[in-house]
Amino acid sequence: MKKILTVFVVVLCTSMVAAFSQEDASERYADLSGEIAAVANGKRAVVSVSVLDDGGNTVAGVNDSIMFPLLSVFKFPCALAVLDKMSRENIPMDSCLYISKAQLPSGTYSPLRELYPEGGVFLSLSQLLTYSLSLSDNNACDILIEWVGGVETVQAYMEKHGFRNIKICADEADMHATTGLQSLNAAPPRDVAHLFYRCFATDWLPRAHRDFLEHVLLQTATGQDKLVAGLPPAAAVGHKTGSSDRDADGKKIADNDAGFVLLPDGSRYYIAVFVCDSYESDAANAAIIAAISSLAYEYMCRYAR
Repeated sequence: MKKILTVFVVVLCTSMVAAFSQEDASERYADLSGEIAAVANGKRAVVSVSVLDDGGNTVAGVNDSIMFPLLSVFKFPCALAVLDKMSRENIPMDSCLYISKAQLPSGTYSPLRELYPEGGVFLSLSQLLTYSLSLSDNNACDILIEWVGGVETVQAYMEKHGFRNIKICADEADMHATTGLQSLNAAPPRDVAHLFYRCFATDWLPRAHRDFLEHVLLQTATGQDKLVAGLPPAAAVGHKTGSSDRDADGKKIADNDAGFVLLPDGSRYYIAVFVCDSYESDAANAAIIAAISSLAYEYMCRYAR
């Protein structure tokens, strides 16, 4: 009887600790979400945020279940579809594609075209992925989309792995030709944050591909005034940015940044911040993202395991 009573007490205490822990986590969640909402308050924009901890649990969410335009953040799922084809067909990273001049149209952001304006070069898949992700090169992205089988293939890959709310419907050429099409590629920020979590916290990808992606995203050169600007100088962030044109009324479709942040204790968290339908300046949009990034980092350091 004494042994049974002891077990009961242990179980009861464990349950109470778990309950209090959940309550504490819930309170902390509310605090961070409230502070994030305060940053967005009064801004002429719709701000959407998702923050996940090292275990993929929601830490904060503001408008995180609503579909928002991805802009160049869509290059991340495109890269995953490319890596999937490479894995299935045993294609090595150093395999090369021939790049013609026709594949490097002008009038779109492309460091690749600036380096090779006449085309006529062979570039490895790893180089093209680096251009597409780290430098957000539009032409490199479309070359890879064409190689993998079109945006339909990317969409099918997302759906196959349970990301049915991530919609990939247009390539960079389509979006550049018609501003309205820049809203077609869309997803809820929480799904984007979970996509990063699945890639880097599970065995979804082969280890070599996961390590490659992490290295490339940690080298991202775009959006240094967004998530990165809200972090300490020594903090490491792997991320993918996105930015749109403005419509005739001066409204910006989206300014986005999403990825993961490494914490001093070795853990990481995952974050997606989308600023949509904004009448604020580009600098103001970036400042919103940076301020939210700073709040999330401070919070995650405070409660990191």
